[in-house]
Amino acid sequence: MKITFVTSNRAKFRGAREILGGYGIRLARKEADLQEIQSLDVKEVALDKAIRAGRDIGGAFIVDDSGFYIKAMNGFPGALLKMTHASIGDRGILAMCRGRPLKAAFASVLVFSRPGYIKSVAFSMAIEGRLAGSPRGTRDVGWAVQRIFVPAGYNKTIAQLDNSEWKRFWGHFKVASHYAKLGRWLAWKGMC
Repeated sequence: MKITFVTSNRAKFRGAREILGGYGIRLARKEADLQEIQSLDVKEVALDKAIRAGRDIGGAFIVDDSGFYIKAMNGFPGALLKMTHASIGDRGILAMCRGRPLKAAFASVLVFSRPGYIKSVAFSMAIEGRLAGSPRGTRDVGWAVQRIFVPAGYNKTIAQLDNSEWKRFWGHFKVASHYAKLGRWLAWKGMC
C-alpha cells in the first residue's frame, strides 16, 4: 500500500517511513505547511489538518500533529509548541515553568484518510517525562523539545542520549508509536 504523508517536517517523515516500511507500507511525502487552527488539543488540530489536506490528495494519506503538555501550565503549550518554541525557545519555556513541578508529556496524533472513507481514523501516542532544569545535549532528532525533555525512565534529555540509549528509546518508540498503531490497524484490515 502507498500512503502520502502530508508534512513539511522531514524528521517526522523519515521516522514514519522507517516504522511503516516494516508493515510493507510505501510512504511518499508531500511538502505542505498546512494552516493550523489554534488549539492546545493535538487531536483537534490533526483532524482539521486532515480535512485541509484531503482537498488536495487523491489517494490514501496521513497527517500528524504533535504537542508538548506541561502539567503545571495546564497543558500549555500543547499543540501550540511549534509557534511557542519558535518565539521563546527552550530557555523561555523553562523560564515560564520556574518554581513549578516539572511533569510534562510529548503527545502526537496521526490521522489516516483515503477516498471512500466517511471518517478519518486517528491514532495517538504519548511519552511521559519531565522538563530538564536547563537545555542539555546536542543530538538532533527533529523534536523541538529534544534539549529540555527527559523521558520517563531516563536521566538525560533526548538530545543527551548516547547511541545505545537512543537505540533503546527509538526501539520503544517504534513499537508504541502512532505510526506502528496505524501499521497494525492496516494489516488487521488487510490493506497492507
